[in-house]
Amino acid sequence: MEFAGNKFIYLSKLKKGKIKKIRQSEEDNKEDAPSVLPKKEFKMEIEEKEPKDSKKEKNNNQIKKNDSEDSPDSDDAIMEVNSNNFNINLNNSLSLQNNPLQNQQAAPGIQFKKSIDTNIFLIKGSSLEDKPQETLANVYKCSKCNSYLNKYSKLEKKDDETYDWTCEFCNNLNQKIKIDINSIPKNEIFENVIEPPMVDKKVNEDDYSLIFCFDISGSMCQSYSVDKKIRDKFNKIIGKTTGGNNQYLYNDNFNFKNFDFSQNNTNYMSRLDLVKMAVENNINSLLKNSPNVKVGIVSFGNEIEVKGDCLSNVMYIREKDMENESKLISLGKENGNLIKTPIKTSSKNIIKSLRETEENGATALGPAVLFSLSMLNNAKNGSRIFLCTDGLSNLGVGDISGDQEKAKEFYNKIGNMAKEKGVVISLITFSDSESEIAILKDMVELSGGEIIQVDPEHILDGFDDLLENNTIATDVEMKINLNRTIAFKDQEKQKLKNDKSSFIEKLGNVTKETEKYYEFKFKKAYKLAQMDEIDFDKLDNLTFQTEIIYKSRNGGKFLRIITKNLKVSDNKLEIEKQADMNIVSTFQIQKSANIAKKGNLVEAQAQIHVARNYLNYNLNNNPNSLNKHIYHQFNNNMNSFHENLNQMNQMNFNNNNMMNNNMMMNNNQYNMNINMNNNMYNNMNNINQGGDRLFQQMYSLSNTSQNRQNMMFNRYFREK
Repeated sequence: MEFAGNKFIYLSKLKKGKIKKIRQSEEDNKEDAPSVLPKKEFKMEIEEKEPKDSKKEKNNNQIKKNDSEDSPDSDDAIMEVNSNNFNINLNNSLSLQNNPLQNQQAAPGIQFKKSIDTNIFLIKGSSLEDKPQETLANVYKCSKCNSYLNKYSKLEKKDDETYDWTCEFCNNLNQKIKIDINSIPKNEIFENVIEPPMVDKKVNEDDYSLIFCFDISGSMCQSYSVDKKIRDKFNKIIGKTTGGNNQYLYNDNFNFKNFDFSQNNTNYMSRLDLVKMAVENNINSLLKNSPNVKVGIVSFGNEIEVKGDCLSNVMYIREKDMENESKLISLGKENGNLIKTPIKTSSKNIIKSLRETEENGATALGPAVLFSLSMLNNAKNGSRIFLCTDGLSNLGVGDISGDQEKAKEFYNKIGNMAKEKGVVISLITFSDSESEIAILKDMVELSGGEIIQVDPEHILDGFDDLLENNTIATDVEMKINLNRTIAFKDQEKQKLKNDKSSFIEKLGNVTKETEKYYEFKFKKAYKLAQMDEIDFDKLDNLTFQTEIIYKSRNGGKFLRIITKNLKVSDNKLEIEKQADMNIVSTFQIQKSANIAKKGNLVEAQAQIHVARNYLNYNLNNNPNSLNKHIYHQFNNNMNSFHENLNQMNQMNFNNNNMMNNNMMMNNNQYNMNINMNNNMYNNMNNINQGGDRLFQQMYSLSNTSQNRQNMMFNRYFREK
């Protein structure tokens, strides 16, 4: 667990003052005054009695107060913004002006209340690679909230074997617990073995299988101009794989048919050529760093070509079998042995086969990914599928061009299958292509994978990012316990327990890039005032705990407990001086993307605006090189996303206006009506195309890790 506030959590003076007032009011009016009503409940009561027409009027005025859980007793970090005034120019990272929309009609103002502070923490998947500080034979739970006895627990000895323990999370008194003195934790991180590994020795890092499953449909013919800098990179890859520095792309042995060598400064490469080159580059990396990985090739167009490790004959799956899920699953299981040879033996055959691959018709994505997953039925935990496509699945099961709800269910089912098998599916796609991220995203997210969109010149970086993101653990379940004074903010209600002080989630597969961010806040003042045993003016510290049950790559099952103890402070400026703004920045990127995923595009812009101003405010108060880097990094990484949000908002606004105008026309304006319909049709096409690009960004940014954010930023400046 890493906290944005480092050693501190923030409790505002405003909140403490309200607790005092409520307690004093209750003390003064014990006998004859009505009890203090929770403000949220009072507000809800009024809303329920409001007539429906009143609500409609509010919606028409477009006055919106977000973060409804933030009532007047919220922390003093709340900022109010108005959508008329946050079309900020992120390119100008030194500008603090909030400019109104330029040269276009502004949408009616929407008010947002946004709170932002350092009460954020993250849990990194990569931490499961680290050895625990100690391993204990026995662990002990609180009988009320199920948190674990830990280093910071205060035990009162009752006799030689039993202790009383007042839980530091829920304040429950656990009486006369029989505790083995050797199992009292001495460190913040300890582990308990649930099931020992199947073997004593550690499993090799490269003991897994990897399938490159890529699109060879007709749309992969689309070509791009590739400048000399990129061409030289590709020449180097080819030179390495052929064993000589003088053998380059124009060697007759290569089959990259779309290259044009008639010009000295430019080559043209198709999408498929770029993918083949990136896969070949990955093969080289695996050969050098992970020679025991078993690699297979599956490509899909009108039919599925199963080349496996390229040491056997190619297997073809024809269209007649592509509508039959059970057939595809059984065929995959039967042919799992087509991927059985380590890359150190199969690399030459795979590279030769890659270079001979050509485009072919439609896009049988659904059947190909289901078959590929079934091939890995007996593969080791942590095996992976890299799915690369530039288009819509339109052949066989998972056909997106037909019933989209049915297709979404299909890919959701594949994601759950992958999660159970311990297989991670990641998707890489081109930034200028249609690939229906909205439908495929559940499959990727459920399996623990990533969605990466790339420009053609960044295809190598995209595949390299996927390759470096190894699977750490599978079957991962996590529970986080906060002190009862604190609640999680903006989490799914069904995952919250203990009055929002506990959070439970099944993560499935966890990779090196998996990072889970959580925002928390002190509960309402009226609730805190009822905790009579706590003097909030003297509250020094609070304890946080994460429990993770997971399966390691060697087959063992473990329980890991991580407990942290933080100081409570109301000095916001002092906390921010030593805070980790990298955590704040990455969390705000994810939060903005997640808000947009729910369809709240204007609110997502508001979140970007508030986060940017907060980071700039911190930079002005703490002008060091790291904060400057983080501020510029946030601006540059969010620039394109912010612009796309603004473009989509404007297109939706224009289209709504056209629809309203169209409805007002009468039959005498027939020709104008035709023109209006044509304009609406063209605008809807733009919205759909822009929406697909925006979806790609949403699902990429919503899983952005600190490492990925840094890489995005560094690439931006490398190109400059």
